[in-house]
Amino acid sequence: MGQVRRGLTSGPWRSRLRWAVRLVTPWGLEWWSHMRAMKQLARVREAQRRQVTPTPDPSVENAIRFLVARGLDESDVRFGSIPATSLTFMARTVAPHLPSGRPVRALHIGNFVGVSLCFLTAFLWRHDEGSVVLSIDPNVPHRGVSQPQGHVLALLQHHGLLANSLIVPGYTLEQSFGDPGAPDAANLSRSAACVNVLKNLATLGAESFDLVLIDGNHEHVERELNELRRLIAPGSIVVLDDIDDWQGVREALEGALAHGRSRELGSDGRLAVLQLQQPASS
Repeated sequence: MGQVRRGLTSGPWRSRLRWAVRLVTPWGLEWWSHMRAMKQLARVREAQRRQVTPTPDPSVENAIRFLVARGLDESDVRFGSIPATSLTFMARTVAPHLPSGRPVRALHIGNFVGVSLCFLTAFLWRHDEGSVVLSIDPNVPHRGVSQPQGHVLALLQHHGLLANSLIVPGYTLEQSFGDPGAPDAANLSRSAACVNVLKNLATLGAESFDLVLIDGNHEHVERELNELRRLIAPGSIVVLDDIDDWQGVREALEGALAHGRSRELGSDGRLAVLQLQQPASS
């Protein structure tokens, strides 16, 4: 009998007994609950992976319907986003100039609720499934939407594109104001976000973007282009939005063409597609 008792309190039996006792303590219950939750999360993620994959063409109309179903006003989404015809024109114009045999590195400036970001990310995913789009947006109220980034993430998730997206909540240059419904200089905290993101990307060595779409603050596009020259590779593509409606964008376009910095690959009246014509280091 003594040998049996010693066997239960020493060696492997002692370790098993200790674990059995710990399982009925608060720590043990918490550990068991955590492991159960992790297994359930793994099952949910596997189900999502099977059910949500990038669709062949997450069209602009599908994106708008999805966002409206989340409670957004359809007119605000449409007027705050690049229209489908222009995005299709961009894809058709850009496609022959994308690098082959490797993922595309793209930069998207100005997300709003993610229509053009989702379109661009899906377009580049079809070109190469490893392509990544880094986007910059301060996530401040715009057109009555208080937290646009939440809708951006939901839209990317809906199309299975989160793995191909990297979002930086910030300003390309300094903090800016003036958008209707957005915070103003009297309330800095409501518009707080990282600043000088383009400069900091260059400091970190995030260079050689193959494609850039600029649809942010239209008043300082020319300054953004100057900063971008440290981030884009020779032969890379730059897409400008609202070339006819905003003087700042039009002047930036005219300056880039006049100085021989870029050549125009095409324009549909809303977008202009340019190709860099000098080394990124110059």
